[in-house]
Order: sequence, then structure tokens, then C-alpha cells
Amino acid sequence: MSRTSKDRSTWTITALVAAATIGCGGYGVVSETAYDYATALYSVANREAASQLESLAAQIDAATAAGELTATESKWLGAMLADARDGDWAAARAAARRLMEDQVRTRSQSES
Repeated sequence: MSRTSKDRSTWTITALVAAATIGCGGYGVVSETAYDYATALYSVANREAASQLESLAAQIDAATAAGELTATESKWLGAMLADARDGDWAAARAAARRLMEDQVRTRSQSES
């Protein structure tokens, strides 16, 4: 094995071990309200329903102002909305889905 290949293999193994140890990021546990908005956002993004984005954004803003969403949850949902507003429906859909999937994983791990 050449030096470059060996260095690349070592780096790859180190990166995989680090990812397995600390996780790959993602979303932590969120409130039921945040989960519900992620579900709505996923639905809107799946249908590419641009006409519904501003109404959903206003609802998320209101929930944030009422203390029903944390600042972090609001930021995550806002990023999804920004992707959708930019026409990147796939990114918005993927982020919403990831948030929802992370809740299932997190909750099932805590029950184990």
C-alpha cells in the first residue's frame, strides 16, 4: 500500500469511528409542536405547495412567540422554510424527514 493510500485509509477509519462515537449530527429531541410543524413542512414540500409556505411560516412564528417552540426548533424549521422558499423542495423535504426520523430513533433508544 502506498503512503497516500495508507494515509487515506487511516483518515477514513478515523472519520468513521468519530462519526459512530459522536453521531452524525442531526436533530436532538424536539417538542411535539416542532414535530407537528416538521410534518406539515414535509407535506408542503412534498407537494411543492409554495402557496402554503407563508401561512406555515406565520404559524411557526406565532408558536415561537408563544413559547411553544424553542429558539433552536424555530431555527431548524426556519432553515427548512428557507430551502422551500428558494425552491429547493428536496432539501426542505429531506430536513423535515430527518427531524421526524431522529425523533423515532431518539425515543426508541431512550426506551431501551
